[in-house]
Amino acid sequence: RLTLPVSPSQLGPVYTEGGFVEGVNKKLGLLGDSVDIFKGIPFAAPTKALENPQPHPGWQGTLKAKDFKKRCLQATITQDDSYGDEDCLYLNIWVPQGRKQVSRDLPVMVWIYGGAFLMGAGHGANFLKTYLYDGEEIAARGSVIVVTFNYRVGPLGFLSTGDANLPGAWAPLAQRWAGQRLSPAGGGSSSPVIPENQWRSHGKPRSWSRITRYRRPLAAAAK
Repeated sequence: RLTLPVSPSQLGPVYTEGGFVEGVNKKLGLLGDSVDIFKGIPFAAPTKALENPQPHPGWQGTLKAKDFKKRCLQATITQDDSYGDEDCLYLNIWVPQGRKQVSRDLPVMVWIYGGAFLMGAGHGANFLKTYLYDGEEIAARGSVIVVTFNYRVGPLGFLSTGDANLPGAWAPLAQRWAGQRLSPAGGGSSSPVIPENQWRSHGKPRSWSRITRYRRPLAAAAK
């Protein structure tokens, strides 16, 4: 679980089930509210390609959650090279805070990036350290906790043998993490909202059946 301090303006190390993490508190504008930002929190242990992700064993000391991690291993858009990393199962969290008190009972929105199941990353493309999928504005304007995450793409993420040896479709692991652990961080629901178009607009119709079984409430999926 992710437990925040009592003061929204003084973000120190916070506790999760894996250990302590330290993000940053960013003030938006001169008189605006602030957002607690955590980048690069692992939701699975580092594994090799095609290995089943396992629960993260935790860490010693305080994890500095201040930078995005590398995207998952994938081919370039020209399909003539690859980039990314096998150790890529990390998520990012933006928690809006009022100026005087810590937020409570906020809805949680899980953003799943597109890319035809072949490419992409939780932080998206960037230019001069400005990231496409930076959740701070949505979090602050919508009073919602925003979660983005990396998931394996291409055959490393969706190749399936049809059994437990290689089931494929690993993205719901991060959704379960959010559903089980964000309530102490101000989240008011065990079933985060997943915008309707995210899976369906980026895959071919024959791919939908691999995803639709995960569109039930996450509280049920996590059981």
